[in-house]
Amino acid sequence: MSPPNRVEQALGTKTDHSPAPPTQGSVPPSARPVPPKSPFGSMPVSTGSDEVRFKPQDVSRLGDRLVTELGDDLSQARRHVNAAPRQVEAQAFTTFCAHLAHAYVQGTEYADVDLVTKLRHLKEFQDGLKTTAKVVQMADDKSAPKTR
Repeated sequence: MSPPNRVEQALGTKTDHSPAPPTQGSVPPSARPVPPKSPFGSMPVSTGSDEVRFKPQDVSRLGDRLVTELGDDLSQARRHVNAAPRQVEAQAFTTFCAHLAHAYVQGTEYADVDLVTKLRHLKEFQDGLKTTAKVVQMADDKSAPKTR
């Protein structure tokens, strides 16, 4: 029996979550939980049993793939921001567009710094995934039975 639901008690609601009784000729649902699905396709979760296992190589490859694909997109965006219009300064505009010229220059500067920061965070995330992969691999190695 499951413990009482405090939220249901506080709200004064009661929901029956017990499974429906099997009908004649039907197979009752399995008591085995549904294995989790990874948002990244087949990686990094695999389920050969009831436990969730992380494959260290897949976790590490995920970090590399993130830097390769997303980092490339961020670098291309930065090259686009730093292209020829980047050299435009506020003094190049007429007095009617001075405010827009300042906004353009400051926005471009902000976008460049923001892209650099995002790339740095992405590389830090890759380092974290690699560290996680090493820790999981070490834990697997240490918990494996020793053979002679």
